Amino acid sequence: MATALLHDLLRRLSSAILRTHDHVFVSRPRSMVAEVVIYGQSDSCYSPYGDHFRKVRKVVTVHLLIDVLLSRQHEYGLTRNHIKAILLDMFEAGTDTSYSTLDVAMAELMRKPEAMAKLQAEVRRMVPRGQEIDGCGCTRRRRSSLSACWDNPHDFMPERFMDGNNHVDLKGKTDFRYVPFGAGRRMCPGIHAAAATLEIMLANLVYRFDWELPAGVRKEDIDMTEVFGLTVHRKEKLFLVPKPACICMCLSRVVI
Repeated sequence: MATALLHDLLRRLSSAILRTHDHVFVSRPRSMVAEVVIYGQSDSCYSPYGDHFRKVRKVVTVHLLIDVLLSRQHEYGLTRNHIKAILLDMFEAGTDTSYSTLDVAMAELMRKPEAMAKLQAEVRRMVPRGQEIDGCGCTRRRRSSLSACWDNPHDFMPERFMDGNNHVDLKGKTDFRYVPFGAGRRMCPGIHAAAATLEIMLANLVYRFDWELPAGVRKEDIDMTEVFGLTVHRKEKLFLVPKPACICMCLSRVVI
């Protein structure tokens, strides 16, 4: 009962802050680190909400490639520092987040061999032998994510997201149980690229290789402790031994 009340309270607070009163909370506090590292907070992550934020946001989502970005420099009134701040966002927010998410996913799969076997079997059934996984042919998607609003939230249970009754709105428009990309005006502009990229990377890893832990390491030894940084990541490095997978011709094929 108490848990249900807490979850309801969190959803109400999320809706009020990220949707109803989004314009009040959209600007972030001034930070000395951001002032120094990100050129006076002139990027798309830390700049105060206003005309500059909207211009930079449009540049990030529409004119991402560096040649296009430079050609639009005068149109949007961008200085070299603005462009460097935007590129810094791309490297930090676009690589470190994906790496840490993939690291956690592989660590959880190694701790749950039955989940790894199930995922490998599904991916290898979906993709015919010899076909590339490039995001163009595989249209059926599965997301393996953890949430703070589920029963046993710290247990790795990807199947909870495959239940039709547990649909999750990652954009935070109708459902605030799980918003990994944020919501409202500050929502991460890379949501579509990140979701597709992570799925392709993870699918390739489990499709092409069978994974083992180094000699003497047990699945119970994998430490999931997190540490703070520009993005939250696991404290310990993950070391795995890949072996080329033998994908049998007898696997059923699905037309995709």
